[in-house]
Amino acid sequence: MRRLGWRTALAGLAACCMVAVASGTGHASGARLSSAPWEGEPGTSHVPEDPGLGEPILEHGPDGTYLVNADGSWVRVQSSEESLEQDLRDYAKVKGWTVEQARHRHAESEAVGEVAVRIAGVRPDVFVGSALGPTPDEGNPMIYIKGPADDEIRALAAHPTTPIDIIDNQPYSAAELDERLALLMNTLDQVGYDNFASAYDIRQRGRLMVNIQMRPGLPDDPEIVRSLLPREISQDIEIWLSLEPASHPDSAYAGLWMGHLNSPNPDYTRCTSGYSTFGRSPRAPHISTAGHCRLLDQFKRFPRAG
Repeated sequence: MRRLGWRTALAGLAACCMVAVASGTGHASGARLSSAPWEGEPGTSHVPEDPGLGEPILEHGPDGTYLVNADGSWVRVQSSEESLEQDLRDYAKVKGWTVEQARHRHAESEAVGEVAVRIAGVRPDVFVGSALGPTPDEGNPMIYIKGPADDEIRALAAHPTTPIDIIDNQPYSAAELDERLALLMNTLDQVGYDNFASAYDIRQRGRLMVNIQMRPGLPDDPEIVRSLLPREISQDIEIWLSLEPASHPDSAYAGLWMGHLNSPNPDYTRCTSGYSTFGRSPRAPHISTAGHCRLLDQFKRFPRAG
């Protein structure tokens, strides 16, 4: 993978409902065991088969739900409410916020997300994207609109609990921004670059950005690269070139189990991975995870995980 595009700048939280908060050997006191093989439920993650443990069984007890392995070890499954509360606490700690600030941020994210989906469905010709303010106490959530906002857009942007600012008179819709990004990527492909990451920023009127790994025989000057781009995208773009790869095709795919996988310590969560990323500072590869992941020291590959 070598390219990345986005149209939203949301920094909200998503609740995950399949995260362990405790683990151990044997079953919790009072748990009723169904002995029915776990086949998954809507909204939950599937645990890949581990030849060493066998297929886990989902057990329902009066004090919660458990995943039970063939060797008798178990992991308690969080409810969606418990998972959200842990997300809020961990997110607040990382950001230096109070839990109430994190809760407010989550509510803002949910509200602007609802509005964004509504406008994108009814008026895709003018919808650009959505964003949150810098902090929970600074600025309202924002909806970006191509051209001037009319009465229909203002009605669609109204939310019963959260004020949302309309940032209109933007030059491009989301669909047009995607087209501009595709034109950039196709041009770089044709020039011969084979490792780059590109995006656009709706906060800067859809400005394009691209980070390119240099190749022998190809231009290593951003201005020369700019001159090779089509006129409609060549002026409003930031270009970086580097000897280092812009993206890394690693074997850590989304959905891997991560964390202290067998620890009974409730502070050690078990969760799933996101995608491989490469940080600017420090310049090193990383694996994204859910917001509630804490104290991670390992991830576990499965035969089907690449």
